[in-house]
Amino acid sequence: MHVRDTIVFGIQGGRVDTLGVDGKKNDGKAEAAATARIYAGSAGVGSVQYTTAGLGPHAEVAPDPNNIPKTIFIELKGTEPKDCSAWSTACQ
Repeated sequence: MHVRDTIVFGIQGGRVDTLGVDGKKNDGKAEAAATARIYAGSAGVGSVQYTTAGLGPHAEVAPDPNNIPKTIFIELKGTEPKDCSAWSTACQ
């Protein structure tokens, strides 16, 4: 779960699937449209993406072991919700 806002830098392209807590694949489009702003690129190599917290529990998997994307995630302290201590140690 992303508790804080993040800045994501695209280093190496590749496909990523997002799985919900039930293990089922979802496209993540609704969540991404609501929370992400993408700059300089198209969410691939050379892109910078700002995402607000709140995507909820999920897993990201690369279905092609020969083409695993690489990114750098930076979480921004102070952007977590004040009431999240019940479900995240980031809020203590």
